[in-house]
Amino acid sequence: MITRGPDETGFYGGESWAMGHQRLSIMDPEHGHQPIVYQDKGKEAAVVANGEIYNFRELREQFDLPPSTTESDSEVLLQMYQKLGPDMCQHLNGMFGFVVVSEDGENMMAARDHCGIKPLYIGYGKDGATWFASELKSL
Repeated sequence: MITRGPDETGFYGGESWAMGHQRLSIMDPEHGHQPIVYQDKGKEAAVVANGEIYNFRELREQFDLPPSTTESDSEVLLQMYQKLGPDMCQHLNGMFGFVVVSEDGENMMAARDHCGIKPLYIGYGKDGATWFASELKSL
């Protein structure tokens, strides 16, 4: 389904899971491709995000996050997740919906902004699969 973001399509996944993203490039159009894959201390994780994290630069400084490889606000989500886990959400300011998944697909977290400005839909398949989307018709 291609209804969002005419700029690019991204895909990342493992043996039992996958992430896809249609992107409208606003933040770091040249390097902010999604899904963003990040490795820290041998642990890899990936994120797909919709929206904007307004305070991403402040979070980098406040939590002494490693230098980023992009200027995308979405990369901070991975760094914060690896540092704080789900508690990271209380520090985010913005309008967003995102999913973070560990490289083996065993750990995942989905969240949206505190007011629900950006939608995040969850669906469950008969085979036990879990699906996330920013548009209901994607499920």
